[in-house]
Amino acid sequence: MNPDDITIREARTVATSSIKSGGAITQFRDGGILVGYNRDSAPIGYFSEDGGGTWREVAWPGWSNCHEGLSDGTVLALSYTETKVVEEGLFHYDSWRIAPGCKMEGPSTVSVRIPEAAGGTLDDMNTFRGFLFWKSIVEMPEGRLLATMYGYFKGDDAPIRNSMLTAYIASVQKSGIAHAVPITSPDTVAGFNKTRVILVASDDRGASWDYLATVAYDPAVGEEGFCEPSMVRLPGGDLLCIMRTGHEDPMYQCWSSDGGRTWTKPVMTHAYGVDPTLIVMQDGTLACAYGVKGRDGGRRERRLMFSFDGRGETWPVDLVVYAGVGGSYPSVCEVRPGELLYAYDAIGFSDPQVEGEPRAYLRIAKVQFPGKAVERPATPLPVDI
Repeated sequence: MNPDDITIREARTVATSSIKSGGAITQFRDGGILVGYNRDSAPIGYFSEDGGGTWREVAWPGWSNCHEGLSDGTVLALSYTETKVVEEGLFHYDSWRIAPGCKMEGPSTVSVRIPEAAGGTLDDMNTFRGFLFWKSIVEMPEGRLLATMYGYFKGDDAPIRNSMLTAYIASVQKSGIAHAVPITSPDTVAGFNKTRVILVASDDRGASWDYLATVAYDPAVGEEGFCEPSMVRLPGGDLLCIMRTGHEDPMYQCWSSDGGRTWTKPVMTHAYGVDPTLIVMQDGTLACAYGVKGRDGGRRERRLMFSFDGRGETWPVDLVVYAGVGGSYPSVCEVRPGELLYAYDAIGFSDPQVEGEPRAYLRIAKVQFPGKAVERPATPLPVDI
């Protein structure tokens, strides 16, 4: 595949905000598209029924970043940080069901059992009580639902590198965000350790969840450990999960061939970035949106890479969709064969209605993908250390 064959159309602005954010895409099975955005510190949704041609404002399911369109036509959404500890190893989370046309029900309470789960400290220096639902819900052929989470087990106490702590603390203090953990030096932030990615499973359509397996944990990898996972079911039936490991560290990925019960050792990708979003296109091509940001907190690239081998073992095409300042959490979906919508956040467009700081903009670009992928020699992933 020649990257020049892929066309990135001019992006359109869907919404603006006073703060930088990202764009989270969810797709209904009937083709409806729901995009979430943090508009002026409140979550809001934008819905399209015509492949991104027009958008209307709708409610967004709370502070959620884990959602999927299911075979019954609804979207299931699970909360990110609203975690309630019921007893040791048992947690309650908020959950929503969204019917076609964006008719939302909820929040309702779902139970999640993770026997070894522990709380910790987030990168805004606030504490959290349990694992965090992030990005992916996969519906298996037999109806079982699998969801990715990240956080800490008891004993996961490998600290992140001091350089990373210093950067986070400086960013938090500069922003003025209130934090629950006293900050006196980079070595005294309790519970701010390297994270693991786990998988939970539901056999009752998302009403309750149980720990299934650890996808990845290695305190020697990355500045932050494994976090911000994205998972898909591949055309051959295996599962693929790709994960962030730090601000400026490579993303890693691993595979499961038994429904998520066991996973291969994670291997590095060529891509250094954050918050990947994986999708499987209708022709079997894998597409992955991700962001790149600098040590000082400045976001600078939103990228899109492709794999044509059916497993994600090689990613020979990697494009920059947008290279300006803004939130580094993009998202992608396929609206029709070979046509992708790519949502991202950008800062700096002039706005005659607003004085002072430049506003952030939710932008959605259309990516035209040529027909069948052209075979090219594979470049193996580097061997993990």
